[in-house]
Amino acid sequence: MVFADAFDIGTGKSSPYCHAMALHQLSPEGLIPVAPVNFSDVGVRERADLQRMLRDRIEIIAPDVLVIAEEFSDWQDSKRRIDLLGLDRSGAIVVIEIKRTSDGGHIELQALRYAAMVSALTFDQLVRIYGDFLVTQGRADDARQGILSHLGVESSEDAEMLDRVRIVLVSADFSREVTTTVLWLNDQGLDITCVRLAAYDLRGTTLVDVQQVIPLPEAQDYTVRLKEKQREIRGVRIQNREFANFKVICGDEVHPQLNKRRAMLAIVTYLSGLGVSPETMQKTLAEKRLRFFQLPGIIETEEKFIEAALDASKTAGAAQFVVGPWFTAEDELIQFGGNTYSFSKMWGSQTEQKLKDLIDVHGDGKVSWERL
Repeated sequence: MVFADAFDIGTGKSSPYCHAMALHQLSPEGLIPVAPVNFSDVGVRERADLQRMLRDRIEIIAPDVLVIAEEFSDWQDSKRRIDLLGLDRSGAIVVIEIKRTSDGGHIELQALRYAAMVSALTFDQLVRIYGDFLVTQGRADDARQGILSHLGVESSEDAEMLDRVRIVLVSADFSREVTTTVLWLNDQGLDITCVRLAAYDLRGTTLVDVQQVIPLPEAQDYTVRLKEKQREIRGVRIQNREFANFKVICGDEVHPQLNKRRAMLAIVTYLSGLGVSPETMQKTLAEKRLRFFQLPGIIETEEKFIEAALDASKTAGAAQFVVGPWFTAEDELIQFGGNTYSFSKMWGSQTEQKLKDLIDVHGDGKVSWERL
């Protein structure tokens, strides 16, 4: 028995282990240390081997990320290349930099330059980039549809890309200079993850221990929630001013200026108060895409809902929850029939028709809206 959270470098397959301070084999004689090795000692090259394996099993270092480019350098006057470029399910671009040595140099500063370079990429540009990557992989998949499916939306108008870039740094180890810099940058609102890959030799088999060291996994969900809340607070006034396109009346409640997301939220919340279940409204919307994320029981705080939703997502066959595309604040959660529901933020060109459908079927003359 070996204690590690590792995958076999020879096969690229995960191994079900769990790592402590060092890697040991459990034997009748006791705990036997497993020798650490350098990737170069076992003939593992950085780009041709390690990068390729992680590209094909990206979930090992970056769950919920779709790789859309490798060795990306689609900009003028620069020979710099991003090891892997990805897109997460919330719509954020992900820059992934990989070093096989413990001396990563200024890996965090290099990644920051790359993040700035790709921050202005549009949805159509991402589709083109992904299409080029698929060609290099010998795949005939439809790039646009692949990205839409990954984001869980039906059209590019529904794909509301986030104005941010995530960074994932992968290295055999990280110096104090790098970790201190990353912690400070994350404190300033950036989103940087550090993943350490440690290689070990077990009787001729190379195991790789994969550990996320920043942020600590047990603190990551809380950190994400704080960042989402801070972004929402900073952006809510601008968003309401620029996208306040609807006036909504729900009974005696008048909402003079709402963007399309909040117009939908106001109406479904009011209709649930009239006794219309979220499941019934989902059927009225006539969509396969999930518009309500349901959890059993009454959950009254955002922190508890997100924690329970993320836990539920780990269950096989359960709907997947990603922080960002859902209304989760305390005053946004919908309580109905002993369950708690979060409503989708992802609305595109179909908003007005969906508003009309909900009101025509369930409004009972008490709900109306108009475009400003």
